[in-house]
Amino acid sequence: MLTNRKKTIIISLSICVVVAAVSVASFLIFMKIRNRIHRELCLSAFEDFRQNVKPGMTSQQVGEALKDKEWMDKACICPIFGVFRDIPLKTIFVSSIGFQIVLYPDSDNQSNYVIYFALSRTSSGAIHHEQASKMGIDFLNGKLEDNSVILEEFALCDREREGQEEVFSK
Repeated sequence: MLTNRKKTIIISLSICVVVAAVSVASFLIFMKIRNRIHRELCLSAFEDFRQNVKPGMTSQQVGEALKDKEWMDKACICPIFGVFRDIPLKTIFVSSIGFQIVLYPDSDNQSNYVIYFALSRTSSGAIHHEQASKMGIDFLNGKLEDNSVILEEFALCDREREGQEEVFSK
């Protein structure tokens, strides 16, 4: 026979299990909504880039096309050094310098949504990471003064959907 104390403990445990289940379900719903919002923000940035940026543009033209774009403030822009087989650019490392724009990155600067782009090289000499980082950021903001540097090509890559990428070249 169950005593009142045992009944109270069983009821309390049952309530805890229900609350935990509701908490887990709420968390899963929250994550699903968060992921959907993240995806929509990134796809919107893709559309913005696709519509406003074209291969052959100079820094000033790209800067004008992307000025006041909120997603640019939330992106991580960095040069690409090394060889990576999943970067779909053709001119990278041959006649250009490669960069990636990681859209709405997580705390590890990772995202399934990346814009890769290549800028024409002005010299054949080596370029250091810091120089390249500044060059890529300045180019996108319209502040790169060397008008001989142009956007060679870019690719919009949705890594959430395997193989979903669009490449734009001159």
